[in-house]
Amino acid sequence: MEILKKEISKDELDSGIPLGNHVLCEVYYTNRDAKTKGGVIIGFNNDVTYASEDGKDTSSHPADMAETSLVVYRCPSKLYFEPTDPKGMDWETEMELGEEDIIWTNPIDALNSVTLTCEGKEYKLINYQDVYCYKREIWVDKWSTPQKKKIVAHCINGYVLCEQVPYQTVSYLDVTSQDKIHKDRGIVRYLGTPNTRHRFPEITDFQNLEIGDLVLFDKKCVPFYLERSVYSAKFSDELFFVVPRKYINLVLERNYEK
Repeated sequence: MEILKKEISKDELDSGIPLGNHVLCEVYYTNRDAKTKGGVIIGFNNDVTYASEDGKDTSSHPADMAETSLVVYRCPSKLYFEPTDPKGMDWETEMELGEEDIIWTNPIDALNSVTLTCEGKEYKLINYQDVYCYKREIWVDKWSTPQKKKIVAHCINGYVLCEQVPYQTVSYLDVTSQDKIHKDRGIVRYLGTPNTRHRFPEITDFQNLEIGDLVLFDKKCVPFYLERSVYSAKFSDELFFVVPRKYINLVLERNYEK
């Protein structure tokens, strides 16, 4: 697939208004010269795919090269949702992003999005509904010396980030369960506001979730990692499952501890 890439001026960039529920983001981080833990430079070999679902593989993969973490440059004034119009979003939600927020999106959208170049920098138009979460720097004490800030993280679009739940070994001889994780449950670690409604009225977001909940996923849910490999992760040193609220069936336990 040929990706549209266009050079624009700074005036055009600053006066441009994102349309169609898209967010204009600056490619601030890049994995182009990423290295494995052994120091090997990862290249763009799209003809070779190394499957790894446990986050331990340090081999290259096209998904690793996608800049899935970007910085918001400009947002649309509002989001468009109309159940009968396929050009709108698939669900109704509020615009929660702001300029300079760091967002995480999916590799497909990051790789195939419209790319603009301006004064040596790259910018991408990312569909708002393909953004899972964001980080934002906020003031704690603006008048202290030194001034104090902190970084907060929230999910949007009805997504939650879940910590993986490993299988419990029955004894020290149980080597088959070591390093295995459940794919039908997770521990909620980051969440946000549920979506108001979906295009199809029979779909609803699970309500009343709390941090620390052990939740059971729907059989339709295929959890995937926010970031594919630990070596290129920027959100956290831990790999989290991305799960839509609509695919959560049950809270198995509150304040769960592994």
